[in-house]
Amino acid sequence: MAKPLTAALVIQLANALMFTYLAAVTRLDGRGVAGGLAAFGLAGVLGTFLGGHTAGRHPRRWATLAGIAMAVALAVFGFLGTHLGVTYLVVAIWGMAMQVIMPIVTHQAVESGGNLAAALNSGAANTGIAGGGLAAGALLNLVSFGDLPWIASGATVLIVLLMTTNSLVNPPVGHQPSPH
Repeated sequence: MAKPLTAALVIQLANALMFTYLAAVTRLDGRGVAGGLAAFGLAGVLGTFLGGHTAGRHPRRWATLAGIAMAVALAVFGFLGTHLGVTYLVVAIWGMAMQVIMPIVTHQAVESGGNLAAALNSGAANTGIAGGGLAAGALLNLVSFGDLPWIASGATVLIVLLMTTNSLVNPPVGHQPSPH
């Protein structure tokens, strides 16, 4: 049960490193940020559907691909994040990718620990969100807003490595990976 909870915590931490300061990083006004949040949310609905659909089918593969997409999307902000059209597209990719991972780790938490694990998963995700926001705030004493996309992307790459090498996301119970 600890591995999916760890995955939920760290993916949300990486997400909140950037999400908390989206307006400052992208230099969008309130209306622009509202559009970006709408793109994130709408794409997140699709990501939640995909994550739920794939939770029992090659979860490590899907979580890894989503993590890579999230890392790349966050890194794009380091290059182009202040252009409105690019911002909305990148935020949508990021939202979808992040939301693919959450149903996968929730499914795995419930499989390994039942109803209590579902509650703990929500707690781990919310702790990650709070921790990411606090970490970004502390980092801003040392770096600029323009550095946050790179830090969030790097944190996401670390999570992808943990998911693939430390089995934070496991194959479904009773599933034997294909030798291919």
